[in-house]
Parts: sequence; C-alpha cells; structure tokens
Amino acid sequence: MTNHYTEIDGDRWSIDFEIVEGNVAIIDVRLNGQLIPSEMISEDWIEREEERIECEAFGFQVHS
Repeated sequence: MTNHYTEIDGDRWSIDFEIVEGNVAIIDVRLNGQLIPSEMISEDWIEREEERIECEAFGFQVHS
C-alpha cells in the first residue's frame, strides 16, 4: 500500500508500506518522486510516520 501527502510547502511524500501483524512497516519513502535511501532516514521519523499511517489505516484520530 502507499500513503501520499503534501506538506504546506508543497513537498510531496509517497510512503510505501505493508501491514505486518497489525502494525505498519515502511518499505520505501519518496520525496517529490525521488527515492530516499533508508540509511538517510532517522528511526524517530520512521516511528512517527508508522504511527501516523497506522492511525489513518485503522481509522484512529491522528495527533501531531
């Protein structure tokens, strides 16, 4: 599955993920169409995005 969103500054994110045992696991991240190497992404960012996507995927309210 893929989650898409656009930031207020116009940057477009595309995050490919799968659901594994009821949790979101991010596979690939693209910013404005360019693949971001996984070693360039912080664990904190990944955790926040997985939680945000999980809230959207399972219908929970998103808190920022």
